Amino acid sequence: MRKKAEIALGGRIEKKHVARDAGSAGCEAYLWERSDAYREVELGSSGGYETRNSSLEAGHLQEWLREELGMGTHPQSRQK
Repeated sequence: MRKKAEIALGGRIEKKHVARDAGSAGCEAYLWERSDAYREVELGSSGGYETRNSSLEAGHLQEWLREELGMGTHPQSRQK
């Protein structure tokens, strides 16, 4: 996964406004650079602003994080 994040770091970030007051849900990866620093890698987000990383690897990581950990999605409301 680290290799995918390293490749995704070079992806082009596209951001567009899609709604007002829609909150936000997204995914980021972090690459360890030294003992006290990490570099953020934007993978994508949705909500008021939609952010997309053009890298294919970013899409793979985002999909894996959603499926395995439920990250980057809005919490599901409980209905009775």
